[in-house]
Amino acid sequence: MKESSFCSDPVLAYASDGSRVYYAYMDIKSFFEETETTFTIIDDWDIVVSFSDDNGKTWAGPVVALDGNPTSTAFDINTGEIIAFDPGFLYDKP
Repeated sequence: MKESSFCSDPVLAYASDGSRVYYAYMDIKSFFEETETTFTIIDDWDIVVSFSDDNGKTWAGPVVALDGNPTSTAFDINTGEIIAFDPGFLYDKP
């Protein structure tokens, strides 16, 4: 399985009294798995937050504020069909 990771949608925000600055972003991890008949992508998107009390000179270690559920998409190499699956998600509900 091959893995890639990148960040998206970074945001900076100051506390109302200006004493702390927060940095939040999406941490996107993708895993790729290939067999003779399928190519599968598993995505795991989390929201991560860090803060600084010295106007950005140093930062606290990042904390996962929202741990997203991994989703998977499989491509059938022979037919070109795409299958998306998300364990635990009820697709038959409006």
